Amino acid sequence: MNLEAFGLSRQGRVRSDNEDRFLARHMNGGVLLAVADGIGGQYGGARAAELAMLSLQEFEPGMDPAGALKRCLMKANASIYQQRVDEPRLRRMGTTLTAVYAQGAQAVFVHAGDSRLYHLRDGMPTRVTRDHSTLRTMIETGDVTAALAGMRLERDSLEQCLGCPELAPETGLLTLGTGDVLLVCTDGLYRELPDETMARTLVEGVPLRLAVLELVASALAFGGRDNLSVAAVRI
Repeated sequence: MNLEAFGLSRQGRVRSDNEDRFLARHMNGGVLLAVADGIGGQYGGARAAELAMLSLQEFEPGMDPAGALKRCLMKANASIYQQRVDEPRLRRMGTTLTAVYAQGAQAVFVHAGDSRLYHLRDGMPTRVTRDHSTLRTMIETGDVTAALAGMRLERDSLEQCLGCPELAPETGLLTLGTGDVLLVCTDGLYRELPDETMARTLVEGVPLRLAVLELVASALAFGGRDNLSVAAVRI
């Protein structure tokens, strides 16, 4: 299978710095995609996201790509948590991480936080990962309706992240087909654009690079309230 991949990160219109990081890398006949959204201020958040990306530089799929991907995540988590303990100014340091490795007709992923992985097929988006956030849990348990969710986004907090004391990452396996698209993104994208808009932009037949650029431009035009990072692969 031919794998077309592209990614980028942009600073939003509100914040003075960008704590997001992304990865879109061809390797071993497959593609590794990842995004990280740092938490804890300009210094700690950016460092945590960078550590997450550095851990993925050591990824070697071998015979067990799922296990290899999870080991990278857990190594980054241990490093970030130790820095939180050792340096008081970094006590709130952390990052989301959503990473997926696609090879042949399969993909494996790991996920912690509220960045997202989408699987697009025949123009229909499926959100693969769950948002590990207090707000999402409240919606699922009926404590707050989805209609009120938008009013509470700025007060949301993460239940899972790299740097958390007890990390339980989400993992999984996907089956891929010709024409499918995998998209990983931080919340700066999906909080500005509906899932259907993202899917339509990515499957309209234009080169993937142009489609991703259009997604980011649209998110910035609709407000750009947060930094945004996107990485995608088209089968």
